[in-house]
Amino acid sequence: MPQGYNYVGMTFKQHIAAKELVENGGNVPRALRKAGYSAAMIKNPQKVTRSRGFQEVLGEIISDEKLALVLREGLDAVKPVKGKGSDGKFLGFYSDFAVRRQYVEICLRLKGYLSIAQQSNDYNHMRSLSDEELDAIIVRGKQARSR
Repeated sequence: MPQGYNYVGMTFKQHIAAKELVENGGNVPRALRKAGYSAAMIKNPQKVTRSRGFQEVLGEIISDEKLALVLREGLDAVKPVKGKGSDGKFLGFYSDFAVRRQYVEICLRLKGYLSIAQQSNDYNHMRSLSDEELDAIIVRGKQARSR
């Protein structure tokens, strides 16, 4: 165990796996492999990802406030229109729904809230949620996870 490691309630491997998971964009098998987990654990990642220690360290790495901010940013993702107008000027931006969906899914999956988000299949409904409504989703997710 590295010098200065002082996380209580979690293993060093859980800590490394959570950090890797955030850094690699949500690829659980790759994160577990880099943390040194066995092939059997990599095939059954929920044994690690649903553990209390793993969720605790993930909660430290991704705060609920940061999750809400990323959700907001991801829901508003845009990309530039290719080409230029007849006057040679930039044409502007349009909504990048693929990126928006990826932002939402990755963040919700990492925090264990995806099942709550699946209750609303209406993407436009999710986009129109206020900060307070997003906070309520996060609170419900925490309550469901603690049961």
